Amino acid sequence: MTLIINTEEDEQRQLTMTIEVPEKRVLQEMKTLARKLARDINVPGFRRG
Repeated sequence: MTLIINTEEDEQRQLTMTIEVPEKRVLQEMKTLARKLARDINVPGFRRG
């Protein structure tokens, strides 16, 4: 799962950076964060677990 990073500099010395992340990696991180949120979030009126 490699990131692809490209940079381009324009005439005014501004740098544009483009980062491509594989979809599989994004989905994996989203699942991990969803599990963490499910453990940490507290919704009034709902039982934990």
